Amino acid sequence: MEGAYQFGHDNGRTVSAAFFSANMAHQWLQTLWKPKLTGLFYWGSGDHDPADGQDNTFNTLFPLGHAYWGLIDNLAGQNLVDYGLQLAVAPTKKLTLSGALHWFML
Repeated sequence: MEGAYQFGHDNGRTVSAAFFSANMAHQWLQTLWKPKLTGLFYWGSGDHDPADGQDNTFNTLFPLGHAYWGLIDNLAGQNLVDYGLQLAVAPTKKLTLSGALHWFML
């Protein structure tokens, strides 16, 4: 689990934003291909009223979205909720196959 809170003032606006993420995994080591199942959750705050003088959108300072949400880079962790499942199997020592399913709410 990890999270962060951003606060202060930026360009005359009061900043109050946050994110939280958690994941949990289990790997079956005594079975063929050693499958690993991971569940994940991510929440990043967003601003519902940009005209109110406050900024509640979490700012991902150095985003690496494709590492977490896919190569399309359409998501940056701002104003986002993500529920996900990932499955990985290793048919050989040098080959791992993985797949992921995400349910995004922006």
